[in-house]
Amino acid sequence: MGSRVPPRAVEEPGVPTDPVEYALFRYVGLRHGDNAAHPFDWDRFYSFVVLAHARRKGWDASDVKARMVRYGLPEGKASEMAKIYWHCRCALWVRSRRTDRIGYAHWMRREGFRVT
Repeated sequence: MGSRVPPRAVEEPGVPTDPVEYALFRYVGLRHGDNAAHPFDWDRFYSFVVLAHARRKGWDASDVKARMVRYGLPEGKASEMAKIYWHCRCALWVRSRRTDRIGYAHWMRREGFRVT
């Protein structure tokens, strides 16, 4: 699993040109129904999260949820996946910094999680 998104030879109408946006579009567009997940769905989703982190996208859970709904994912599933996205972004943020000096509580509070 990598954070690279394959380049597209031809621009398609309605398809995002931003690599991070395209990775999310691809994840949502390639889903095979709400209940029967394709074996590569999680790989695609985590690749999207890593790419968003690497490209320093400032998207929070509500941004990702809105994009997923716009690309056709049911609202309930989009909400669930947006929470997972935010959890992953928090984990990547904590891992990328010296955790002995910088806490992660403010990231978690931003999305309404209670930090004890």
